[in-house]
Amino acid sequence: MENKNIINRIRNTAGLCLVLVLFTGMVNDAFSQEVMVLDLETSMRIALTQSNDIIRQQNSFEQSKLGLEFAKANQRTRTTLTWSLPSYSKRITPIATPTGDVYTNNQSFSTSASLNITQPVRWTDGTISFRTNYSANNQYTLEKDGSKRQNHNWTDSFNISYSQPLFQPNEQKFDWDQNNRDFTIAQREYEQTENSIWLNVMRDFYNLYRAKRRLEIAQADFDNTKKNYEMADNKYKAGILAEVDKLQWESTLMNAENSLVTQELSYKRLKDDFKRTIGLPLDQQIDVVAEIDVKFIEIDEQQAFDE
Repeated sequence: MENKNIINRIRNTAGLCLVLVLFTGMVNDAFSQEVMVLDLETSMRIALTQSNDIIRQQNSFEQSKLGLEFAKANQRTRTTLTWSLPSYSKRITPIATPTGDVYTNNQSFSTSASLNITQPVRWTDGTISFRTNYSANNQYTLEKDGSKRQNHNWTDSFNISYSQPLFQPNEQKFDWDQNNRDFTIAQREYEQTENSIWLNVMRDFYNLYRAKRRLEIAQADFDNTKKNYEMADNKYKAGILAEVDKLQWESTLMNAENSLVTQELSYKRLKDDFKRTIGLPLDQQIDVVAEIDVKFIEIDEQQAFDE
């Protein structure tokens, strides 16, 4: 009698766990979005765009790519044009004469421009510079006798120079090599991450699919065992089945319930792990489907024995 009570308590506990698991699943289904059905190809496509690993490697790859582009930009020819806006000045100068002051009108118009071209030399850490300057100045003077005197001046110069640091590391070459090395490493790590994602998604997908099939088997076994137990209970109440046989069916039903709860928890855990792997939110309801092609091989018994 004591063993029967223990079995009943264990059975009730297992049943309560099963109810809680099923109720939790029903609540999640009711408050979450539509179920997303995933096959292996779709899962791979999502993982290669949304998983945490691929996003992290994409950011690292883009950062290294920008660093390399910046290093290349630093090696390009730089051209700078500087132009001074035209300036105008006017000055009136008084000149004393016996008949009174006479005023001289001086006007000046000037402008200037310079063009600088610099080319870094990565192999020596030096810089080649080309510089040209141009300036123009026009002066107009109105003399006291009413005559006008005009003077035009302009200058043009061209200069080539080379600047070479001495007794210090070649910073240009160091930066160039460092950015190229970082880009190569980031590109290799990105490709390795893609390969790793393929393996992880394939592993977790089939683990989840296997857990789903096990849950379906456990559910079918529980339903079948429950029907058999109900039949045994009816026979026991009718007096055509011994109590020990009924207790045996109770124990079998309890084991089926425990197995169902275990498979339900395992399926839920693997489903959450799979969502993390491919980068889906945990509240997204999913289901996995797989086309498994089972090939049957015919074996010749006589040939098998002979070989």
